Amino acid sequence: MTDRIDTLLGIAGANYGMCVCQFATMFPACGETSGFFPGSCAIAHCNATTVIPQCAKPKYGKMLKDINDNRQREAERIVSFYSEVIGKGNMVWGKHTSYIPHSDYKKIFSKLTHGQIKTETVKEQIQRKIPVINM
Repeated sequence: MTDRIDTLLGIAGANYGMCVCQFATMFPACGETSGFFPGSCAIAHCNATTVIPQCAKPKYGKMLKDINDNRQREAERIVSFYSEVIGKGNMVWGKHTSYIPHSDYKKIFSKLTHGQIKTETVKEQIQRKIPVINM
């Protein structure tokens, strides 16, 4: 697909799950197989802002893990847009959940809400020359 897709832009996604789903696996959207289950760790809370070694690799939702572990690029350039206003700093086990693994570029909008990122960043979204930065 990379030869046909120039830029994949993820806007405020939940690539490592959502902490609200940690204890709500009975709902399909939070399921451990195809939902946003973030995994669990007995010694810390999901929205920890730093990586805790014992919680660094939680067993999170299978579908999310399969997507994140796949090193095949879906586009020439992968971009993550997100806000730290989402949840507790956009964190899940010390990682920004809205960061797409293997992104070439990320932009954090520190004062925008989840909804505002979609509607108030149109100029940045359509910008054709988003810089590629190796991360």
